[in-house]
Amino acid sequence: MSRTIQDLSTALEGTVARLAPSVVSVISHRMQASGFVWRAGLVVTSDEGLAEEGEVRVTMPGGESALAHVVGRDPSTAIALLRIDRPELQPAALITTMPSPGALILAVGAEGGAPTAALGVVSVSAGAWQSMRGGEIDARIELDTRLRATAEGGLAVNAAGEAVGMAVFGPRRR
Repeated sequence: MSRTIQDLSTALEGTVARLAPSVVSVISHRMQASGFVWRAGLVVTSDEGLAEEGEVRVTMPGGESALAHVVGRDPSTAIALLRIDRPELQPAALITTMPSPGALILAVGAEGGAPTAALGVVSVSAGAWQSMRGGEIDARIELDTRLRATAEGGLAVNAAGEAVGMAVFGPRRR
């Protein structure tokens, strides 16, 4: 095996391990998604990954679970914000630099508190746009990768290991 491929693999593993403390599993009425700690006590996740009603639980890295409260939902941008009484969780730092088409992207999610990962490439990178539901979004980055259902709402990470946004399946109808 080429040393270069082994180095890439080691770097990807290190990136997932470094970001895993900021990524959680989100469970709501038979639905599972991922989310990431945006600020102390606040988790961002995909609105489409949440049930319309009922209890929401967040499973932290390591498997401990806690009740979360929905603070806000915006179906027009597919973003939901949860409050969780866990100030010790490490927020993910998001950058505003957009990756270019052809750049590698790592989607980091969580399932049952354990990290998941998928490697892909940026197929489209564009500025502000309006979603099919009328939501205003700062940037649109489309990935060419197979995302696990439970990874929706996790982090999209560039080759430098920096979080560039939330990994979602894209605009769709419920």
